[in-house]
Amino acid sequence: MFVFIIAAFLVLLVIPPLVMYVFPAANLLMRLFLALMIFMTVRGFLGNSPLTIIISALLIYLLVIRHAYFTASLFVFFYVLLAFQFLSVIIWGLSVTMRRA
Repeated sequence: MFVFIIAAFLVLLVIPPLVMYVFPAANLLMRLFLALMIFMTVRGFLGNSPLTIIISALLIYLLVIRHAYFTASLFVFFYVLLAFQFLSVIIWGLSVTMRRA
């Protein structure tokens, strides 16, 4: 049973790059969504400042332009884990730190 779960997760990691490679529109949409998610996350932590733009640009260059397939795989993988409530402790921890700010 455990082997099937591992195999399903591995298939889940392969699907986003495959879809992005086969369908150019999906590639563009995923890159746009990743860039917006990165920018909004950095702006949520740092506020509106020039440092937000610099860090966002660096992360977008590294994660969306250079390593888009890897980032898309991890993004989809972690969202599936979130849907299964595996990462609820991490979400709780992030919400506690965001409330202090």
